[in-house]
Amino acid sequence: MPQLIRDVEALKQRIASSTLATQIDGWDVDGGSVTVRVKAAKRFLTCTIFFLSDSDYPNSPLMAMCADDDRLNSVLEGFSEHFEYGAPLLDVMIKLLEQLNIDTSALETQQTSEAGSENDEDAASEGDFSDTGQDMAETDNQELLEAVLKKVSTWDRAEKDLQAAEDDALAAERSQCSAQGLSMEEQLAQKRQIFAPQEAYKMLARELKDMMLESSNGVTVDAIGNSVWHWDMKLTGFDSSTPISQGLQAIHRHHECDYVHLRLSFKRGLHPFYPPLLDLLHPRFKGPVSGALASHPVAQLQHWDPWGTQRELAAKLKAFLQAVAEVNVEATISSLEQHQPAYLPVEQQLARLEGLCAQTVLPLCHDQYKSLYSARGTGVDALRMEALEAPSAKRSKTAGDAGDQQQNAVGKTASWAAGTGYGTDHSRMGGQPSPIWDAKHAEASQAAQDAELEKLLTDLAESLRHQLADESEEAASSSAGEPMLASPSHPERQQAEASTSGTQCAAEALRDAASISLCIQAVQSSCLLPFLDRQLENASFNDMASRASYYTTLFRVIWQLCSPQTAHILTLPMQASIDGSAPRSKSIQDLMIALKRSAARFRQVMGTQSQQPLPPPNVTGKLVTLLALPLSPAQ
Repeated sequence: MPQLIRDVEALKQRIASSTLATQIDGWDVDGGSVTVRVKAAKRFLTCTIFFLSDSDYPNSPLMAMCADDDRLNSVLEGFSEHFEYGAPLLDVMIKLLEQLNIDTSALETQQTSEAGSENDEDAASEGDFSDTGQDMAETDNQELLEAVLKKVSTWDRAEKDLQAAEDDALAAERSQCSAQGLSMEEQLAQKRQIFAPQEAYKMLARELKDMMLESSNGVTVDAIGNSVWHWDMKLTGFDSSTPISQGLQAIHRHHECDYVHLRLSFKRGLHPFYPPLLDLLHPRFKGPVSGALASHPVAQLQHWDPWGTQRELAAKLKAFLQAVAEVNVEATISSLEQHQPAYLPVEQQLARLEGLCAQTVLPLCHDQYKSLYSARGTGVDALRMEALEAPSAKRSKTAGDAGDQQQNAVGKTASWAAGTGYGTDHSRMGGQPSPIWDAKHAEASQAAQDAELEKLLTDLAESLRHQLADESEEAASSSAGEPMLASPSHPERQQAEASTSGTQCAAEALRDAASISLCIQAVQSSCLLPFLDRQLENASFNDMASRASYYTTLFRVIWQLCSPQTAHILTLPMQASIDGSAPRSKSIQDLMIALKRSAARFRQVMGTQSQQPLPPPNVTGKLVTLLALPLSPAQ
């Protein structure tokens, strides 16, 4: 029987034989959730204590709430910080009853006796372990603990520095009580967020520390640098009869790299309600395993379980790899001998793009590897996901019922006048807030989504340029008038440029026939072409003018694909379905020609409406210039 259930039963028996028997009843346990009714001020209040990781109880972080009393509920919200490192149910109940001015002396007596019993057991245990082997084990464990605690201290200092650097921006965001600067998915995660940034940091740091101290089930982790928000994860211990285990063993005979190396990047401020980004670093697998991992359903917001642990996430990823992954032994050994990464930068960026666009486009290789993609299970607890969605659903139903009553009372639909935009009137819907379309909010959300993709596309264009173009072609491109469009400013871009400068020498070595072939194969099988198709098909020139920085970067990627090795790809119609629709007959070149005509009309209108010459080139002007150029810089 789990420890939590045992504690609930023991506490129920203790209460039943005490003066509290008439004040506490209605116990219910569901996973890590404990619900109890407490009588206060002549009425019963339903309180819920939720241990976020029931498998780690009593060392699990927790939260408490009371739906029947707002004052008590606000007090219980502070329990997550008070019991930062978890606590037995008895301690939590005593604290809860104290908030209701209920005498807890009977429970405190039990608490004291249990503590004394535990101390006696500890003292007895200390006398049992006196052999030399045990002393050595304790010494090793102590050294590991000291090393991890030093790292924890470093993480704390780094987090404080990061918090100090972002205080102004966070304060402005909180004062506006809005989600400006967040994509639609990030806004949804922010609405669900119940933890302050420092609480979320402590939760993740505690989980990282525990996993470092207890490497089990073939999962080892460590922080990258001093940041708790970026993890290195290594998976080992695969079933020896599986292809992935046999492949890793073959590599181990040449190099000590018998593990799968992943990188997890958590979103600061949104954890644990937003999934981490997944990157596969080692080894090289046969087929699109890196993209399938990056777009794995368990790492998509739609299926993300904020109550799950990172140990559980690692187990799901490991199970997927063990079921379908096969190591490309020869290519992996070759990359290790040449001191090169298992995947080209282009391949890593295309996998990341697949992860970001998993809900809108499919990779071109999806049908070919349908069995691989279908092997990715979510493994999500349906009850947990229902609990996550229940509050918003309940609010929507309440607002809808109130609106129906008001509509019946006035005899007509409460709606805005024609021509005023999308939405419904708050004041005429029973006083309940009803969603409306906010142009500025939508624009900020689109800008945030564009910024994340824009940063990735900028890196992708740069990688394609290094991978596909030789020096003579680069010089020809510059003399032919390739637009030197200014890169947009991003805080993250500086870090990316710093890391890119350190790999330029390696990039030179990658420009050989084998790596170029890998690059072309990656482009042809990835989601890049369906992604470009979707962006160009749905774009108008007005939209491009308002989002010029994003489309400038998008066209920079297309420009690099105009290389002689890949230009033919742009002339082929889409052969894979997009969002389940039928294959399209248009190519990227067809869509570019249509946009070029739109750009020409734009220039014509601008020229006829003004007798003055066109203004100096700005971002929009650069975009028009790019569209006016030939398809391939080699032409």
